[in-house]
Parts: sequence; C-alpha cells; structure tokens
Amino acid sequence: ANEILSLKTTLVGSKDEEYEKNIYKLKAATATVLLALLECVDSSYIPERMLASLNADNLIDNMNLLLRTYNPSRLRNLKALHDREKTQLCIPKHLDHSFWDLPQTLDDNEQDEEAETIAQHYYITYITLAEFDKSNTLHERCTEERIWDIENLRRKVGVIEISRKGVLEKAYFIIPEICKYLTEASKKRFVYSVRRTNLQAQLTGFTESMEMFYEEMKYQRVLNQKPLLRFFRLSDH
Repeated sequence: ANEILSLKTTLVGSKDEEYEKNIYKLKAATATVLLALLECVDSSYIPERMLASLNADNLIDNMNLLLRTYNPSRLRNLKALHDREKTQLCIPKHLDHSFWDLPQTLDDNEQDEEAETIAQHYYITYITLAEFDKSNTLHERCTEERIWDIENLRRKVGVIEISRKGVLEKAYFIIPEICKYLTEASKKRFVYSVRRTNLQAQLTGFTESMEMFYEEMKYQRVLNQKPLLRFFRLSDH
C-alpha cells in the first residue's frame, strides 16, 4: 500500500493520460482495500499492524492531491492564502510547480465526484487509524494546514457508534449527497414528535419516517436544480 500510495502521476501531457488514469484506479482500489481491512474491527490487532507499517502521510498526500481534481477553486484559494502568509500549508517537497497550474473553471462530472469519494475513503481510513494511535500523532495532524480540505471532509463523513460484544465501536460512513436537502423544519418536527417510550420505539419511529424524508429530499433536490422552481423550496427554518 505504501508503494502504491507514493506513486507519482504526471499532471500534464496527453501521452501520460493513460498512465495517470491507471495510477488513479490503482490508488482507488487501494483505498477500498484499506477500508475493508478496517471495517467493523473488534480488536486493535489489525489497526495496530497497519499503523506500524503504513505511512499515514501518504494518506494525507493523496487526499490533498485529489483536491486538485474535485475542487481546484478551493485549492487555488488555499494557495493564495498560503502565499500571502494568511495560512501555512504543509506542502510536500515532491510537488512540482505544475501541480499549481489549476484550471480556472470547474465542471461537475463523474470523475470529480469519484475523486472526492476516494478522498473521503482515505479520510475515513485515516481517522479510523487515528482512534488506535496511542501516540496521538494522527489526531494532531487533523488540521487544515496538513489536510487541506478537512472541513469539507468532516462535513461529508458521518459516524455511528455500535455496541459489539460489550465494546463500543465507531463506524464512519460517507453521508449521501441527497441528505443535504433535508430541511431543518423536518428535522425539528421529527425530534419533537418521535416516540420516546424506549429505544425500540425511537428506532421504529425513525424507520417509519425514512420514506417521507427520502421523498422530501428528492423533491427539494429537483427544486434546487431548477432555478425557476427554487422559490417553492420549503423553508429551512
């Protein structure tokens, strides 16, 4: 994994496009494997072995490299702040000047979404390993200076706690994009009206509301995508 994650891609030149795509796919597959190894672990054995052998900085480097693909405008703004000494990005020495030759516009497409998803996988791998890092080094590096898009990654990655054999475990997951269309009014209405007799009643109330929530989110998304219909969006308050 260290060797794959440390592979460099050539950012310019049409003759290198196929090579870059293959490296991109290989790194994506590596992220999937790392996550699979950490999924629902009930002991520290696997994470500790990974911490001992995996260079966590490679995970950070790849998160930052992917930012260039899925949100170059964000990267451009961060670099401008860095140049004006408003922030101090930790920039690896191996990045050459071509990395900062960023496109002026960003068009949404599947590749951009895929790149962000892979970055989220790296982030989940990183923070999962951080839970088992007794030195606390990984937690200390969870800053914007090191992980350049950390606020966005935090916002789009959720966590639940699962009790397994008496041990409370954290399970991280990517929050579906459609969830951002659930209005605050619906959230508050559910919180105030859900049955609280016991935990089972709460879970039942939640599952019974899922279809209603999903239909609302789909409806709100359609309205948001059509400028003329945005006037009819439900209030978030």
